[in-house]
Amino acid sequence: MKKAILIVLGTFILQLAFSSPFQERFKSRIPPPQQYDSAITYVHGESLGRQHFDGRGVKIGIIDVGFENANEHPALQDIFKEGRVVAVRDFVNPQRKDAFYEQQEKGDNHGTAVFKYIAGRDSFQQYGLATGASFYLARTDNGAKDFRAEEKYFSEALEWLHSQGVKLVNVSIGYNYGFEDPRENYLPSEMDGKTSFISQVAQKYVDEYGMIIVKSAGNDGSTPWRIITLPADAPSVISVGIIDKRKCKVGSSSEGPDFLQYVKPNVSCFNTIPGTSFAAPVITGMVACMLQKQPSLKPREVIDLLERTGHLYPYTNNYLGAGVPDASRVLAMMDNKKQRSPKQVREISVKENQFLINSKERQAVLYHKKDKWVVLREQPVSAESGAFRIVRPDSIAREKLVVDDKANLKVHVEAKKEIVSRTTLVTDREMVEIIWQ
Repeated sequence: MKKAILIVLGTFILQLAFSSPFQERFKSRIPPPQQYDSAITYVHGESLGRQHFDGRGVKIGIIDVGFENANEHPALQDIFKEGRVVAVRDFVNPQRKDAFYEQQEKGDNHGTAVFKYIAGRDSFQQYGLATGASFYLARTDNGAKDFRAEEKYFSEALEWLHSQGVKLVNVSIGYNYGFEDPRENYLPSEMDGKTSFISQVAQKYVDEYGMIIVKSAGNDGSTPWRIITLPADAPSVISVGIIDKRKCKVGSSSEGPDFLQYVKPNVSCFNTIPGTSFAAPVITGMVACMLQKQPSLKPREVIDLLERTGHLYPYTNNYLGAGVPDASRVLAMMDNKKQRSPKQVREISVKENQFLINSKERQAVLYHKKDKWVVLREQPVSAESGAFRIVRPDSIAREKLVVDDKANLKVHVEAKKEIVSRTTLVTDREMVEIIWQ
């Protein structure tokens, strides 16, 4: 009798396992690894899927330009069908309540693309990690022009999101210069995490309400401006740069200012679509999974987990921050498991201006720095006969933007030679901090 019951029960379980609803439920949450977008695999995000983390139960706010046709995007259909876009708000044109998903200005599809890399999934692959989360969309930026009133819209959006119980917010817009009225432009020295209204507001919501804000670092790395955009400079905002496949900084990815007393950006990651706007969503999706696992996580704990699993940690720099975080190691650390760095990490002092480091690796990246974390030059290198030849540059000239008259857009660039005091060598297996004597 017991055997018969077990056979019937086993048959029922097998039928359930192979039934369409059961399969569809788990197919939507755990796609095969080959179906993950490369942006996810670069942070080992597939480890989150294997443990059934998809941001379910987490409320995510997206503050952006526009969300043109987001409700019709193939990769976002499940979210809309399941009613997980809970609320939307247009702070730029509040009177156009029925036109939220329409194009109002050029670039209004930006927020849609960001949304895709936070939570998107279609029949081909998974693009974002937070496929099970709920969403609150806020339009605070006019894509056609920049003006200081948008900072007020940003503040109002954070207030609205907080009132909705949202703890995690992605911001892939930013401000520095290029305002409609040049008198509203910022100076490079004002990217200090405390001068601008928008950075003050962002920091307030982190400090007072425990909100976790993930912000793209900006795309001015190849311009004279060079440094991060507001409010990525706020101390407790998680700012994200973008790397290429070699884990080198993409040229356009903005740097952290020299004068900050903390490292910016915090972390970096990869995406095939250029721009830090599409690196930040990868991290937002990862954080959503972290909050699903442990909803009580505080902003500083999240930053610590991300940075400590970065491929450059503990030798963070103002190009990549702590580098690419590792989702599998984040999960292990959240389980209170002691995690040693997968790399061999060592520090050496060198009196000569060149020497060899023996290595089994063939490729490395050098970061020539003027101090502990300010990079003067990033240099990919190849091994020769099982060793990397490290040469200390005599000095490296850096350009600095000087604003003579921001109202009349008068600026000039000054070049200054800097002395290299440290060089970090980074491979897949090891990291060597060289201190030049």
